[in-house]
Amino acid sequence: ERKILRFSHQRPSAVGVGAYFETVEGEVRVARLQLGSAAQQSGSIYVGDRLESVNGRDVRGIPMHHLASMVLGAEGSVVRMQLRGRLGEPYSLDLVRRKVV
Repeated sequence: ERKILRFSHQRPSAVGVGAYFETVEGEVRVARLQLGSAAQQSGSIYVGDRLESVNGRDVRGIPMHHLASMVLGAEGSVVRMQLRGRLGEPYSLDLVRRKVV
């Protein structure tokens, strides 16, 4: 079963980075990027990349609502994501949480 989680409606006062995730066989993968978001504008994140940790906490196999609480935060705050690209290469990004109009 594939579940795509859109974080923007989880907590009205919190904002994210514009990346939407899904779980595929226990792995958290990027499902899509919101146009104009921090994730999309980074130029580094691609659909299909695997999310491995958020702010140093392993996210593999966790429920999506727990992931939402890790990714969302105060506008202007930074979230560090450790990902693995489609070819298996690891990379990390620091993204600023913000609203996208």
